[in-house]
Amino acid sequence: LLAPSISDGDAPSNRLYTHYDAFVPALLDELAALGYVAHSRQAWSHHNYTDVERRRTRTNTQRIRSVLAGRWNGYAEGREPTVFVTEGGARLSRMPALYPAEDPRQAQAKCVRDAWALHQPEDGAGAGVAMLAQYLLHADPNFDCGLLDPYPSTVKRPAYAAWKAFPGSG
Repeated sequence: LLAPSISDGDAPSNRLYTHYDAFVPALLDELAALGYVAHSRQAWSHHNYTDVERRRTRTNTQRIRSVLAGRWNGYAEGREPTVFVTEGGARLSRMPALYPAEDPRQAQAKCVRDAWALHQPEDGAGAGVAMLAQYLLHADPNFDCGLLDPYPSTVKRPAYAAWKAFPGSG
């Protein structure tokens, strides 16, 4: 079981938004108050779009792991706590603002390649990360992080080639 699932967004999206660094401790407090203890087959799930898009080397994923340390006893492998990045990617629509000097499609691919490389060592950003995932194959016009243009297109973006080049994906 992968739950809860928390995003690493840094900017409020609406008035109901709660930043992850406030939400995670509050959730852990509530779970402790209820007497809930995560079991060994329940893993923490995370979405790392901000880390990927901003090409961060000091990641929000690791910030969340530091909040979970000593408070989350679910599934673990290697260095506790273990986090599964079940959703991530770089939105093509964000690339012009973040990297105005780069071609947006190449910038998206670079974000994906950099995130993969950053998470390969089992220390630093890769510590305690059991899975790194891409959210969409086909881009959604409302959330444009796909490796292909929106369905029914079969146009592969450079990010597709980036993912395909990763070990074991080919």
